[in-house]
Amino acid sequence: MRKINSLIYGDMVLIPAFLIFSICLFLSGRIDLLLVVLNSAVLFIFFKTARTFLVAIYTLASFVFFQLPVLIGAFWNIYHPIHGFVNDFSLQQIFSQHEALLYVLFYNILLFTGYVFFKTIFSERPFGILKYRMKMPDSKLLLNFLLIAIFTISIFAKIYLHRHGVYVMLEKAQITPFLQFFKALSQFNILFLLICGYYVNKRIFRSLIFYAIYLAGIGLSLYLALLSGSRFQILLVLAILIYNHRKFLLSHKVIAISFAIFLVIFMTLAFPALAQYRNYPGTSLVEAFEYSVYNMDDFKMRLLNIAVTRFNYIDILSRIIRTHSDGPGYRFDYIQNIIGLVPRAIWYSKPKIGIDLNRIGWELGFIGSHDRNTSVGLSVVGESYYELGYFGLLVSIFHAFLFYIIDIKFRYENVTCHALYGMLALFIISKDSFIAVVPGLIYTIFPAILFTYLFNARVEENT
Repeated sequence: MRKINSLIYGDMVLIPAFLIFSICLFLSGRIDLLLVVLNSAVLFIFFKTARTFLVAIYTLASFVFFQLPVLIGAFWNIYHPIHGFVNDFSLQQIFSQHEALLYVLFYNILLFTGYVFFKTIFSERPFGILKYRMKMPDSKLLLNFLLIAIFTISIFAKIYLHRHGVYVMLEKAQITPFLQFFKALSQFNILFLLICGYYVNKRIFRSLIFYAIYLAGIGLSLYLALLSGSRFQILLVLAILIYNHRKFLLSHKVIAISFAIFLVIFMTLAFPALAQYRNYPGTSLVEAFEYSVYNMDDFKMRLLNIAVTRFNYIDILSRIIRTHSDGPGYRFDYIQNIIGLVPRAIWYSKPKIGIDLNRIGWELGFIGSHDRNTSVGLSVVGESYYELGYFGLLVSIFHAFLFYIIDIKFRYENVTCHALYGMLALFIISKDSFIAVVPGLIYTIFPAILFTYLFNARVEENT
């Protein structure tokens, strides 16, 4: 009762303070900061209501991508270089940024209400097929062999993708009949890390060999991610570690803070290094990191510049709104979710799935028209406006349904759900586009289910 009263008292103090602060921002003419505060409040309420890993990582990502660049511009006068390139500090740009923040606000409100709605009217029970415990191999040696086999499959799939240009620049990428299949297999190192993480948390195996395999898998996954030059692959491995050991980190604040500081320093060094590594063939990883270290004059300025360039989607959305100020040209690329279900091995002449993000990048002015190696991600929110204008807000309902399915139907205390929930949560958060999200979900989940189901026993787990 005392805890409930303290929460109520805290809300009674917080709500008036929030309203007064919002009114002050409005009266002072800082509409941008007012919209940032409102967006942040919606995200905070969403997180407090759901309290799940998926919603937590979404709210953090949304704040970093859409609110943080505005705050950095307001307090440090650091903006995306596009503003300087095209003299983009006009009144029209200010209005388009406000409109973009307003669009994000409405999108998050609909996402939150849709999520609560689906939880209210539909069942909150997980899928029955997932409520079985995983049978353990008869020997630890067999388990170690199976885990190594999973990781090995992932390595060979990554080699195949690397040879076909998937991890390098756009003009070198090739389309093959089995591309999606190998993309799914390449994620088996994620499955490996998730399964190992579950066993470590449950302390089911205390074998030094098992721990050595897990640590080797982490190190090799990070090395392969660095070797691919993909910032996303690095962040993915780090996100899996946080997901696997989130309870430990939450209960050990000093370790959690130290790990967060390490991540910030590592990303501040790694992002410029990977750009150097990708853009200049023949440069080794060691040389790229040396370049990153020697060319860092101010750590804080580099960190802020990374935030307003690499993690800035609000400027992209505002440029989309400004470019389509005369009215959006409605597109129907979302139909590719149906076309993408047909494997290219069956339909070899199937059109290329996705939209030309390179062309969109130079149309918006973010890259030069001669640059064929760079693409510009729109984000799911930005893409929804690009495709449908304000009708794109309806995409948030579909987004909310996906959150409901993953958050409710795949949450159960066994190794199968731990692995599948982690894979799907990180998959949906990492998507820059919903153009082909349905085929991507199927290709992601089917191999994992097929593997884990082979070890399922039809006995419900009591843990």
